[in-house]
Amino acid sequence: MFNFVFNAFQPATNLVDLLWTPPQEKVRQLPGDTTTRTCPLPGNAKLLYVRDPQAMHKLAVDPAVDRGPGLVLLRSIFGAGTTFLLPRGKPHSQAAGQVNRHLSREKVEALAPELADFAVKAVERVRDTVEARGSASVDLRQVVLGYLMDCGARAIAGVPVDLSSQVAVFQRGVDALHEEASSVLKTALAAAQPWAANFMAPKARQAAVKFQEAGRLMLVAAAEQHDLRDSLALATMKGWRIDPEKVTADSDFPRELKAKVSMDLAASLFTTANLIEMTLHHLYTHPQELETLRTAIQADFPHGVGELTALSECETYRLLLPLLTAHTPVAIVSRDVVKSTSFTDCHGQRHDLCAGDAVIFDIEGMQARQRPDLERQLAAEDDGAKALKMMDRCPRGAMSMFYTGDNVCSGRYLAMAEAFLLIVQMVKTLDGEPAKGRQVIRGIVNHLDGDPKVEMRLAPPVPGARPGAAISPPSPASASA
Repeated sequence: MFNFVFNAFQPATNLVDLLWTPPQEKVRQLPGDTTTRTCPLPGNAKLLYVRDPQAMHKLAVDPAVDRGPGLVLLRSIFGAGTTFLLPRGKPHSQAAGQVNRHLSREKVEALAPELADFAVKAVERVRDTVEARGSASVDLRQVVLGYLMDCGARAIAGVPVDLSSQVAVFQRGVDALHEEASSVLKTALAAAQPWAANFMAPKARQAAVKFQEAGRLMLVAAAEQHDLRDSLALATMKGWRIDPEKVTADSDFPRELKAKVSMDLAASLFTTANLIEMTLHHLYTHPQELETLRTAIQADFPHGVGELTALSECETYRLLLPLLTAHTPVAIVSRDVVKSTSFTDCHGQRHDLCAGDAVIFDIEGMQARQRPDLERQLAAEDDGAKALKMMDRCPRGAMSMFYTGDNVCSGRYLAMAEAFLLIVQMVKTLDGEPAKGRQVIRGIVNHLDGDPKVEMRLAPPVPGARPGAAISPPSPASASA
C-alpha cells in the first residue's frame, strides 16, 4: 500500500522538485555511472536524462526529438526564425545549410590569417596600456567580446564591420537573459501557454531588439561588397529578395531579417566568449600548465599569431584542443519529443518516448566520459591538420559537445579558430591575475561570475624548446576550482 501511494504521488513530487531545482543541477546529482535516468511527471509525461553517447547520437538524428514547445520563451525573445531555435524542416534546413556553407572548415581555414590579425590587434591594445603603466586592470570580457564581434562580423558580412557600439548592448542582453529567462517555471509556462511568453523577460527582449542594429550594419556592409564577394549576410538578404544594389548606408530592413542576422552573430559570441574567458581563467590560475603552453607557443609562433598562414599547420592546436573542449560552456541541451519513438541504450535497455516527453542531454557528463578517448586520439596524431579534422568526426568521435546530424553546431570551426588564436596571442603576450572570488557558475551554459577585471602585466620570456608534458584538462567536478 505504501508503495502504491508513493508511486501515485511521485510524478507530482518530481514536478515540484524540477521547478525548484534546475535541470542542470539534477543532471549533476546523478551517480557517475548513470547513462540514462527517467523522471515521471504528471499527465504520464516523463523527463529523460541522457549521458550515454550512443543514446545521444541516436536521439540527435531522430526527427521525433526536436526543438519544440520548450523553446517558446526564447523564440519570443530572439525571433521565431532564428536558426538555432528552428525545428526540423525546410526553413531550418535552408538556414543551417547557408551557415554551414559560409562557416565551413575550408572557409574558416582561409579566413584564419584575418582572424589572427584581429587577435593581434585586440591583444596589442591591452599590451599598450600595460606597458604604459607597468600593469593594468583590464575588463577581459569586453576585450573578448570586442574581438569576437570583429571576427563574427567579418565571417558573416564578408568584410570588416565596426560593431564596437554593440558590445555593451550585447552584454546587457546576456545579463538580462540570465536574470529573466533561465527559470524552469517560466519556460514551462511559456510552453503550456505561448501567449504568456510575450509578457516575460522584457529586458532581454528589449536588448535583443536593440542588438538588431548589429544585423543592420552587417547587411549594409555585405550589400556594399555584393559584386566582389559572397557572404552569409548577402545570401540571407537575397533570400528575402532584397536587391543589394539598392541598399544604402541608411537603409533599414525587415525586423525578422535583422533579427536573423544579428542572432547568427549572437550565437557565435555567447558560448565562444564564455569558452575563452574560462580557458584563460584556468590557465592564469594553473601556472605550470600556462608555462607548458607558453613554451609550445614560442616554438610555433616566436613572433605571435600574426605570422599564421594556415591554422592546420599549427602543432600547438593539438596541445590546446583538449583544454578548449574541456571548457566548452554548453553543459546540457534539452529537446522535446514531438512524436513517439524508442531507443536502446549502451546497456541494452529499451526506452520508449511519447509526444510531450522531454530529453535532457548531459553534454558535460558525456564529455568527461569521452575525454580519455580524445586525448588518446590526439596523442596518435602527428600534426595540427589531423587534429583540426577531428571536428568532422561528430558521429563517432570525441567531439560530442558539437552534437550531430541536424543538431551539429554550424559555427564549431569558427568558434575553435577564434578561441585558439586569441588565447595563444594573449598567453604569449600577457600574464594575468583574475579578480579574487571569481568562479565558474555551472548552469545550462557555464560562465564566469564575479568581477571580469584581470590584473595584466607583460608575460615573462620563455625558452624556445618544446616540453614533453601535456596540459591535462580539468574534470567537470574541478573545473570551478
